[in-house]
Amino acid sequence: MTASGIRSPKGGFSALLGEAISNALCSLIICYCVVSFFAGQVGLLAYRDLGSTIVKMETNIGQLKEDNGKLLASKVALIGNDDRMTREARDIGFIKPGEKIVVLPSELHPAAQPRASESDEPLRVGPSTGLPDDFVKLLAALISAGVFFASFVMGLTPGRHRGFGVTADRS
Repeated sequence: MTASGIRSPKGGFSALLGEAISNALCSLIICYCVVSFFAGQVGLLAYRDLGSTIVKMETNIGQLKEDNGKLLASKVALIGNDDRMTREARDIGFIKPGEKIVVLPSELHPAAQPRASESDEPLRVGPSTGLPDDFVKLLAALISAGVFFASFVMGLTPGRHRGFGVTADRS
């Protein structure tokens, strides 16, 4: 046995294959964990993007509360004023019996004017911005396959010295 006590240097093909497989398995697990932690669907990068989405949502909530306040004020004003209620009803297309409608071009209609706020755009909430788990698994498998072949080829190299210690010639 060697100084580490793991296996003898002349363990043969099966020992070499076992070492290559264990290296590949360890690299698979480590690579999957590291890539998932940083770039996976619930990794640090996805978490950072989630923070910007939260800021956008809070901005939208503020805009919607402001719009809601305006609408409630308009509702209160309409309830107390019959003339204004009639004007607003005519603005959205209601007519009294016997009246005729004059249709204006869309450029002149007040409802056709674009709104100043961009809160009409819905926020996209759904799949994470991180790498899909299948891609992380594939990446980890490819790296572990590379580690397997590298370990196997390095083990087949003649004259390879195993171990960490170096013996010095003291003559």
